[in-house]
Order: sequence, then C-alpha cells, then structure tokens
Amino acid sequence: YMHADTVVAHNALIRSDPETYWGSFQYDPAEIYYGIGYLKYMRSLIDSGQFSPKNNKIAVITGPIAYSINIANAIKDGAAEFGFEVSLFESVQAPTSEWGPTLAKLRQDPPGMIAITHFFPQDQAQFMLQFMNDPMDSLVYMQYGASLAAFRDIAAEASEGVIYATVIGALQDEIGKTFSSDYIARYGENASPNGGGQTYSALYAYSIAAALAGGAGMPYDEEQNRKVADRLRALIYRSPMGTMRIDPETQSGYCYPAQTNDPSLGMPHIFSQIKNKAETGQIISPAPYDVAAFDLPSWFKS
Repeated sequence: YMHADTVVAHNALIRSDPETYWGSFQYDPAEIYYGIGYLKYMRSLIDSGQFSPKNNKIAVITGPIAYSINIANAIKDGAAEFGFEVSLFESVQAPTSEWGPTLAKLRQDPPGMIAITHFFPQDQAQFMLQFMNDPMDSLVYMQYGASLAAFRDIAAEASEGVIYATVIGALQDEIGKTFSSDYIARYGENASPNGGGQTYSALYAYSIAAALAGGAGMPYDEEQNRKVADRLRALIYRSPMGTMRIDPETQSGYCYPAQTNDPSLGMPHIFSQIKNKAETGQIISPAPYDVAAFDLPSWFKS
C-alpha cells in the first residue's frame, strides 16, 4: 500500500502483470491530473467571467525532476484542447535563486497565465519577490511549494494572490478543519496537515480494510493480504482529504472532478489562493469544498 505522485510507470506495471502487482496501491490520484485539472480550472475561471486574461497564452516553467516535468508536459500537451497556447516552455535547475533570465523572457511576451511546476518553496518565493519588482498582468500558479508555510515566510506580501493546488490535501470543511487544528496543536504551528493527513488517511483506510477482511494477517501471509487488498479496492472512505476510492484500472485514487462528477466518489483536486501571508491558502475550487471566491491578484494593473 503506497503513496507516490509519480504513478505512470507504476500503472504500466500493474496493467502488464496484474497478478504480480495485485497489492500495490496509490491512494491519491495520478499526477497527470495536475496538468489536466489546471487547464480545466483556468478555463472555468475564464468562462465564468471571474478572470479575463489579456491573452490565451500560458508560460510553463518546470524543474529537473520527473514530477515537475510530467505535470508541465500535461499542461503543454493539453493546452490547445482548452483553447490555450503555450508561449514559453522553460526548464530551470534546482535550486534556482536568480530568476532574471526567465523573467526577461516572460516580460518580452507577457502571458495571461504562468504555471510553475518547479516545486521548491524557496525557489518559488524568490520568483515572486523578483516578479513583483515589475509585475505583469499574469495569473501565477505554483505547484506544491506554495502550499507550505516556508513559501509565505520568504515571499511575504509577494505570496498574496498566488494559486496552488493538490490532488490530496486537507479540506477546510468540518472534518478537514478538525483534523488540521488537532494536528497543529500536537505537532506545532509549522507542521503540515496536508502531509500528515496523507499518512493518517492511508493508515486509517488500511485499518478499516483489514478489519473487514478479518485482520491484517502475518507477514507474507498472501491469502490474508489478498483479502485486505480486495477490501481496499472496494472501500469508499471519507477522510480529511476527501473521498478515497481506488480506480481498479490503475489502482490509484479516483480524481474529482476530472474522473467523476460525484464528490462522494473521488478525491478532490483542490485549488487554493493565498489571501494573507500569515495564513494558509483558502480553497477556491472545486465545489462543494470551496470556502472562498477567486480574487484577482493585487499586482494586476487593470
């Protein structure tokens, strides 16, 4: 029973030899949904009138790690389908503290949207600090790193307005907020309920499946382990992160709304926007988990 965002090779193995990989699960949705979900969300913001970009261009900035590259490629490959044009596809190294060359390219042809899938929070913070020296009317999306307190600590006011997303994050409803407050009370203000909630949800789901199967069994007890795996495949568990349900084709979590329109049958791909540097971002999509509306960032000139 595993968690890893890089799932493409894992799923290929499962499909090629399901008998061998019968007990291998990823309980969150595959990372490809980050790219698809980003494009769908940008399209929905525009179509609903919440955001009117100067153009339909997306600048994609990725890093050297497969996670970042896979998400960036998903955006690049799917952009035209959603009516967007990728005007810049840039790869940076890690760490990156000097963003001058990249910003110069962006300012030569300002895009309506900037998607940064390079996920190191300190690098992202430096991007925003340098971006704000001469900001463009571009909506900035940042992968993962912006969800961490370290990003807001470094970027300060420059963090406000940034959008980030996760396919597995603590919700801001009754269940999610209770978990988050308890987690922070136990582990401190700098603790991450998003990270802790992933392990919590996985172990809780496993304990339910094992109980339904008659016990976890002894190590290498294949017969009992198969019973637990079968229970996991059939389980629908509402965790602080949303609904965990395994797609039998890929043995990874269903994604809402990319794979299902029913929020009770998929883990939500949640988009958040930082409103205040002192607070974690507020969920702005998808319904019914949103707790705030999208705001046009203050750096927009018009």
